[in-house]
Amino acid sequence: MFPSQQRLPSFNLAAQKSDTEARSAQTLALATSILDAGDLARREIVFPCFIAGFATQDFERKRRFVSLLRRCEGYGIGQNTGVVRKLLAGVCEEQGRRGVGGVEWMVWGRERGWSVVNCGL
Repeated sequence: MFPSQQRLPSFNLAAQKSDTEARSAQTLALATSILDAGDLARREIVFPCFIAGFATQDFERKRRFVSLLRRCEGYGIGQNTGVVRKLLAGVCEEQGRRGVGGVEWMVWGRERGWSVVNCGL
């Protein structure tokens, strides 16, 4: 899910898929609890939700991350979260067509004119 993930002491290269799935499930649970508590202005959850949604191979979990990002829309400046949600939804659709590992999200976004994405940080 992130470049230095493989260097973490808890990372198990032999179980990379399950490690990524466990981390995306944890991200989903934490983000859900933050939003369920009514803290819709927590901008720092936007990018982790995007990355975890992109990285997971579970398409139901991908759908849930898109839904969480939709809940965050309207609480930041401009349309940034909406663009991030649309980017994730589009990339997930493309992953469904080509396979999860076959899509580079930055390239896919740039091809659609989304070269700069502010993820609420």
